[in-house]
Amino acid sequence: MPNHIPIVVRWGDVPLDMTSIIGKFKRSDFNAFYTDPARGFVLGHWVVEDGYEEYGTFPETYAFYIVEGTATVETDEGNYSVGPGDTVLVLPGRRLRFVVKEPVKVLYVTSGAQNIEKAQEIRRQAKR
Repeated sequence: MPNHIPIVVRWGDVPLDMTSIIGKFKRSDFNAFYTDPARGFVLGHWVVEDGYEEYGTFPETYAFYIVEGTATVETDEGNYSVGPGDTVLVLPGRRLRFVVKEPVKVLYVTSGAQNIEKAQEIRRQAKR
């Protein structure tokens, strides 16, 4: 994360220096250009390709704003196609599968995260 709080962050300004250690993706690279550990808040960019990740068992809340590409959100209530301009809301206890078959760019927000620095360091090491 930069040493200052950004006002404007363009795609590519901050390296995608972390990778998913939970999802089953061909590629899952992301950054966190703003974090507030006291509030459990993380904001960043995510590029993901070909695969899926299960959500709903984590204590955090996530919001995924789809910038580019398409994905499918599979839930017990049905399946939803999402694309540019759509937002996926993941609440604790709301189980869903985020399925990607083409490259997707996402602006993500995480709320309620714990041990942010430790989690980010693990994901940075996995990227190396």
